[in-house]
Amino acid sequence: MKNKHIYLLLLITLFSCTPKAPTTETIIARGNKKQLRKIIFTSKENDTVFAARLRLSGILYREAASTNGVAPLAAFLNEFSDTPDAQKARNLLEHRRYIKASTSNELWPLFRFLHLHPDSKYASKIKLILEKRWYSKALSSMDSEQLRKFLDYFPQSSYKQNIMEILSRVEFEKLGKFPLPNHLRMHAIAFAGTKYGGKSAQYLKNLIDTETVLTGNIKQISEIISKNPLIDTKIINYALKQLLKKSIHNLNFSEIESICELDKSVCSSEFLKAVGKWKKLKGKTLKKFRTNLQKSAKWAPAMSVSSILLALDSDDLNTSWTAMDYLSHIKTPQALGILLDRLKSPDPAIFWKAQKAVTTWMNTAPEWAPYFLEISLERAVSNVRNPENLQKYFVLARNMKRLDLKIWKVFSMRKIAKLRSHQLNIALMYTISSRDTSKDKLKFTEKLILSEISRLEQTFPESINKSNFRYARNINRRLFMFYLISRDIRKLLGLTVSEQITEAQIRLSYEKTHKKLSAIKNYEAPSEFPASFLKDTWNSERKKAINTLVKGSITPKFWKNYFKN
Repeated sequence: MKNKHIYLLLLITLFSCTPKAPTTETIIARGNKKQLRKIIFTSKENDTVFAARLRLSGILYREAASTNGVAPLAAFLNEFSDTPDAQKARNLLEHRRYIKASTSNELWPLFRFLHLHPDSKYASKIKLILEKRWYSKALSSMDSEQLRKFLDYFPQSSYKQNIMEILSRVEFEKLGKFPLPNHLRMHAIAFAGTKYGGKSAQYLKNLIDTETVLTGNIKQISEIISKNPLIDTKIINYALKQLLKKSIHNLNFSEIESICELDKSVCSSEFLKAVGKWKKLKGKTLKKFRTNLQKSAKWAPAMSVSSILLALDSDDLNTSWTAMDYLSHIKTPQALGILLDRLKSPDPAIFWKAQKAVTTWMNTAPEWAPYFLEISLERAVSNVRNPENLQKYFVLARNMKRLDLKIWKVFSMRKIAKLRSHQLNIALMYTISSRDTSKDKLKFTEKLILSEISRLEQTFPESINKSNFRYARNINRRLFMFYLISRDIRKLLGLTVSEQITEAQIRLSYEKTHKKLSAIKNYEAPSEFPASFLKDTWNSERKKAINTLVKGSITPKFWKNYFKN
């Protein structure tokens, strides 16, 4: 009984000493973050939740404000954007981002600040810092994309003119040593008012003026000399000498006088005395003298360039070949341009003749020709992965002895086999240019030629009539051209009889078709030099005229020296 009383007394004492559970108000006042979050998530009383959030936001703001980073403030605003401390947090976050962006060496913190705080009181300062920092980085990188982006973002920048000058230089250097005229034109327009924009405009003007000087008349040359002091004096001198020769052979006294006024160095005292005697000639003497002068001029094609352009597209290959022969003797940039354009052709019968005509043009080209050839080569090499440019490259580089071994590696025989329409031409030029007589490469080229010969033989008509005559004639001409190609390859590579491409087989194919066509009236056999008959006629007439002038009674001493030089 006594023990029971003791146990009861202990229980009473125990319960009387246990502390009471704290109230919600007490928990909120204490500010324990864990307990506050528990109230926020579990309480059903809105006022209690509001009070707990208010208390927690105050604690978290003070903690975030006491740090140096932006992450705690950003995290605070993400959770408590609608509390009394939110605006203070925003202001503090904005200031810290400003400090971070302005002291960084990168661009992105500045962009980020402007994106997040476009209306900030610091925005104008950040823009100035961004402009200065971006300008410095763009200058150090010299990257055209960065320079352009700067101008897009700051179109009214105080650095605009300097950036434009630098960008114009970067873009000008990208044009290369021999830029295309349309690229120069676009650059000059885009960067008008800059140093290199002016260079582009001048370069373009010089290109146009140079071509005009070489192909123009005395009036045009005179105007260019007066307006463009940068034009190459050697080219002017050459053009005037050529024009003087033309004036002499046409006996054009007014033009002779104009040329002598422009450049006295081209008119010797002996020449001026001769001109004085020519002016006194009259009647039959003058007529005979004029005829001999015109005949004594160097051989030149009788066809005009417009006629040549029509002939180039003739359905008769022989006519097209003749036109190319003419062009190979016209020493103007225009003639070279037309021939180079024919080098784009995937047709071996056109391409092979064009490359021989270009070679003839180059071998007898005047002093200024290397200038235009260099431009053409640079343009071709800028994109040799284009088959048309590659064909041009091989022809020009081989003749100028400027072949690049790297390009041969780019176009292995395996890759050439995938070029389809230009495959045969490039294989031919590759084999000749590399002078590689290894059996696999020769066999590859030979296989392509024989495949084409076989195709031509199969399409040749069994019997020739009026309806299929032209078609049969062109097949015959193609076979003839393939015979010339096989012969040229053998000569250029110095192949032995056992190594040579089957020249005899191709010739036999040509002779079979030639025999059938010979029975047709007015059939004209193809010629390796279709314009040679005209050239021979001109040369014969010229020799007679020169002999008459040198042995005649009208300034024979002058003519002897003139033709000797």
